[in-house]
Amino acid sequence: MKYVKLFDTTLEYTQYINSSSKVLPNTSCCKGDLTAPYYNPLLEERIIAKFKTTYPNANLGIMSSNANVLPQFTEIEIDGVVQETVDKTYKIPSAGTHTIKYTLADNTSLVAYSFASTGIIYIFIPSTMTNIGSYTLNADQSLEKIVVSKYNPTYDSRDNCNALIETATNTLIQACKTTVIPSSVETIKSYSFNFNATDHDFVLPDGLKTIQAFSFGNGACPVSINIPKSLTSLGISAFNGQSRTTSITVDPSNPVYDSRNNCNAIINTAANKLVMGCQNTVIPNTVTVLGGNSFQSVTTLSAITVPSNVITLENNVFAGCSNLTSITFEATTPPTLGASVFLNHSANLKIYVPSASVNAYKTETNWSNWADCIEGF
Repeated sequence: MKYVKLFDTTLEYTQYINSSSKVLPNTSCCKGDLTAPYYNPLLEERIIAKFKTTYPNANLGIMSSNANVLPQFTEIEIDGVVQETVDKTYKIPSAGTHTIKYTLADNTSLVAYSFASTGIIYIFIPSTMTNIGSYTLNADQSLEKIVVSKYNPTYDSRDNCNALIETATNTLIQACKTTVIPSSVETIKSYSFNFNATDHDFVLPDGLKTIQAFSFGNGACPVSINIPKSLTSLGISAFNGQSRTTSITVDPSNPVYDSRNNCNAIINTAANKLVMGCQNTVIPNTVTVLGGNSFQSVTTLSAITVPSNVITLENNVFAGCSNLTSITFEATTPPTLGASVFLNHSANLKIYVPSASVNAYKTETNWSNWADCIEGF
């Protein structure tokens, strides 16, 4: 039972009641003990979701098919009607938007993947929900609205941001395609933007400190990525599959990263390591390492030159670049090559190296796996 404190003392309450200019709280929507100085609001303890159907008599999936999801629910209400059985799918007579209310056996917890890939368009998280499993709304590109009860002690959706935020740590743990990242958010959790949002661009606010690995993916990467000066920790593949990204800049005051020479990339300044590129990246001559996954799955990348100062390519640098047909390496000595650097490459890929070094490249460790692609220039 949750109480909201209205007065610090019973005396304050008595003075308020006896005042001639008082406006009493509306207790018609309250339950429980109304004894001063507390009262208990009638708070919604159920998860509320909305789904849309295009045709009448459509089968509507209202939860994930994950085996652990169904047992947690004890009652389902659809458009005001309590259903006779609790199931994952219902036939809905009419087309349009439908409101589903979920009663849980434990109304404090929601298991992982509960609404992942269901087509949900709206979700309300009640005040009682204090333990939400990972990837609850993962890959739901239809989701437009995330609302958290203002009485929830663990999570919030501050500033009408349309995101689920862990209050104590200021960590954004789940976003949707209409999310506006609040300036008070310090961390973006892995996979929180794992959906397709080609009609929306996300702005990284100053104040953001950490973007964890694989935070943005499946089309949610912004067209223009602007790294604020406050961001000092970037996980591997934080922007994964950044095929639609065309420009990358880093605030000049950032102490950890830079985008020197307008290179359209993120570079770890101290290590001279390029950690993320895009289709328009020009690798600076001062870079010595291409970080793991730095161009992974950039399907819009067609050609690139790797300067002679690059001595190491970490794992999966160009993996999944299916339209990359031309890579030129200027170094006469083959750089150290990690695993799967050119995995799932284009059938027409050509790796150009100095003519005098063709044999050296073809016989070097890991380079030999791509010997058929290597030619001299």
